[in-house]
Amino acid sequence: AGVGSSTSSGHSGMRQHDGVYCETPREGQLIAELRMRDDACVQEAMAAQGQVQEWRAAVDRANNEIATLRRALDNSAAMIGNLEERCEQQVSQQTKVDEAKRSFIQRALDEQERKLRGEFGGSFDSSR
Repeated sequence: AGVGSSTSSGHSGMRQHDGVYCETPREGQLIAELRMRDDACVQEAMAAQGQVQEWRAAVDRANNEIATLRRALDNSAAMIGNLEERCEQQVSQQTKVDEAKRSFIQRALDEQERKLRGEFGGSFDSSR
């Protein structure tokens, strides 16, 4: 007997349908329908498992990309920290240089004022 076929058997008026003895042809139809639904469910489940595997692979790829981007971000943050530190050092050095220049110029101006007062001091005092 093939799939979906019905044959008579030695069981008191029962028919065999797909290896199952049924009392009525309707029972045989229901069994065949249930088996078709069963097969469809199995195929759907297999397709869903394939989809789940694809999604898991996509999640793994995304996690790898996240890890790569995190490392790049950490490296960038470290570089920014180094640049900020170097900028602060340069600003500090420039402030010291500017202060030294200001001090040097002030001393030079004070010295020039002292010399000019010495040279012209007498003429200023006599003109008053």
